[in-house]
Amino acid sequence: MDDGLDGERIEEEKGEEEKKEDEEDQEQSKKTTRIDLLPPTTSEETNESTTATILTPPEYLTAVFNDGPIGIKFNRELEVETIKKDSQANEIAGLSRGDWLVTIAGKDVKNQTFNSITDLLSTSIRPMELIFERTTKFGERSENTGLPKIKMDDLEIAFAAFIEEDENGDGDDNMKKGIGCEKFAQFMIEIHERSLALQGREIESDLKGNATSTSTLILAQRLIDAHDDNGDELLEWNELIKWIEGGLSMSNEEREAYRSRGGHCPQSVDFLEDISICF
Repeated sequence: MDDGLDGERIEEEKGEEEKKEDEEDQEQSKKTTRIDLLPPTTSEETNESTTATILTPPEYLTAVFNDGPIGIKFNRELEVETIKKDSQANEIAGLSRGDWLVTIAGKDVKNQTFNSITDLLSTSIRPMELIFERTTKFGERSENTGLPKIKMDDLEIAFAAFIEEDENGDGDDNMKKGIGCEKFAQFMIEIHERSLALQGREIESDLKGNATSTSTLILAQRLIDAHDDNGDELLEWNELIKWIEGGLSMSNEEREAYRSRGGHCPQSVDFLEDISICF
């Protein structure tokens, strides 16, 4: 009798264990089903994400050259190395060291070297169109203006270096709020010289000497006057920011229209474009 009870008890225990295992299998099956029902990531979604993160479409610059030397020294891989002053190339806005020549008069030269395209450059009928893939060394360019975006923190540091002590100041606040005519002239010349160097453009022999010339000082004062909102005859940081934001919000066509006004306007545009290259 005891053996019979023990057998029944064993059978009950086995039944409970089997029932428990069945419940666990069902629960695991439910979990697996839930995972499988999650929407899979398609290859199309992955490709779109990868393209947006890694690939940046190249930008191109088209330049047309007439008879005579074009004024560009290329390296062996057809990248612009130097742009000569007083040349046709020097008049091409935006052309910079590192720009890669990809087309000559409609012919693709991407897979060629300088030695293989010299004849094509010299024999192509003028006007001759050259297309360059623009260098990315200046960082991301604005879609609206075509100019590199400015790192304001770096610009503020450079600007602050030209602010002088105020002889009439007292206490800890003994610095002027902005820069005057002479210091601004020096600031413009330094920024312009740095911009030319970064673009691979030849620098005028006495560029820094021009900072003290009468014409440069007059120009510097006119530019200050045009943006001196509080009338203290200084260009302050907030006034420079307002000038930059207004000027660099203009498209290339709008900048050229502003440049055509004459007076201080051409130099104003040049200064803003130099800043975008340098910072």
